[in-house]
Amino acid sequence: MRRSCFLLLLTSALVSLAVQGPAGNAQQSPSGEGTAPEAFLPQESGQQWAEYDIRRFTGRWPQDSHPERLVVDWILRDTGSDVWFGSPASLLSVSRERVRVYHTPDVLRQVEQVVERFVEPRCESYALAARILTVGSPNWRSRAWPLMQSVSVSSPGVDAWLLSRENAALLLADLRKRADTVEYNLADLLIPHGQTHTLQRRQARHYARNLKWREQGYPPYEIESGVVDDGFSLQISPLLTTDCRQVDAVVRCYIDQVEKFVPVLIDVPLPGGTSQRVQLEVPQIVSWRLYERFRWPSDQVLLLSCGVVASPEQRPSGFGWVLAGSPGRADALLFLECRTISDPNRLVPAIHSAQGGDISRGRY
Repeated sequence: MRRSCFLLLLTSALVSLAVQGPAGNAQQSPSGEGTAPEAFLPQESGQQWAEYDIRRFTGRWPQDSHPERLVVDWILRDTGSDVWFGSPASLLSVSRERVRVYHTPDVLRQVEQVVERFVEPRCESYALAARILTVGSPNWRSRAWPLMQSVSVSSPGVDAWLLSRENAALLLADLRKRADTVEYNLADLLIPHGQTHTLQRRQARHYARNLKWREQGYPPYEIESGVVDDGFSLQISPLLTTDCRQVDAVVRCYIDQVEKFVPVLIDVPLPGGTSQRVQLEVPQIVSWRLYERFRWPSDQVLLLSCGVVASPEQRPSGFGWVLAGSPGRADALLFLECRTISDPNRLVPAIHSAQGGDISRGRY
């Protein structure tokens, strides 16, 4: 194990020195193939070295500290993570300027295709518009069924359909007429091509979790408070193909709803042979998860239904968007539409920065 780690570190150091050269500049051909010290690297499966310039994409987001991480996300989605951590020996290094890869020709082709999608100039004027709403009853499908074309979905309980832009507009207008429809973003949320946006509304719910004894004071115990997050998180990552005719989108949604706190009564002994009844609480939580990748023609609208799940609603107090208590059930709908933006430079990166030094931000 120690020998393997030493060889890996030595290989990485030799690669960096040889690629930079005496002047410290990487050598790169227009096709992406670079000169690398392949004599120092294992080549049991015909591995090759390549570099790809991504400055056209990262240069659009100077205010984002690490836009290259978006490229890493899609490379791992297309190639899979296993090909980088097993045999044959491989290397993937991504900076703000370029992607450096050492792998088999098949994997290099996959990486090149991902990079081409990010740096394609025609895709820069596109963004994915997202609209979120809930309907109290799923019977809206009775009238909408002739307008929609079903799409296969792997996640249990989730349905997906394709609609023309005209039919999507008709369906949305019909849903707005219903008294049980709640629309959560009155203006479309625009997510730039290649970016990731996270819409998150959560509230901490405090409850009496446990008893903690103390040596001094009266009573001889104190109630230990617990906290659970009540709310939802929706993350969308769109990426168009180089011809702008297809759009891929990874949709990740988490919903956690505290239905109620179940009371538990405990008789606590006190000095003098007496006792006191204390109420603790156990949270009753309903959770729902979605994590799936979709591809559809960019001139059509994708509609996702998460089924009748915990519904994100505003509390009467107006304190943020949180999940309402029981019953709080509705058919959650997500409209996704690819649109052309007249001024792409006005779009801001929607990606959230990593917290606590976590480079992956929970992506893997």
